[in-house]
Amino acid sequence: SQTTIPIRVEHAGFDWRRRRVQVDTLVVHESVTGNLEGCIAVPQRRGLGVHLAIEPSGEVAELAPVDHVVFHAGELNGRSLGIEIISPFDVE
Repeated sequence: SQTTIPIRVEHAGFDWRRRRVQVDTLVVHESVTGNLEGCIAVPQRRGLGVHLAIEPSGEVAELAPVDHVVFHAGELNGRSLGIEIISPFDVE
């Protein structure tokens, strides 16, 4: 059986260009932020972005269209999707 996960569209205005090659790589990042707003703000300040963010609740937000290239993984940008796991950094 197949499970469908609803994706909320929250396009964040990241810099992008139209994708020219097929996606063959997923790059998973850890946000070290506590919420979606921080997950968007931190990469934006650095001129970066990601396609999807997964919130601690499991909700998924699309931050950039998957048919666009966003800058998140150096040489892999053109052929990858960037996925940010929102995970607060907590030192104990």
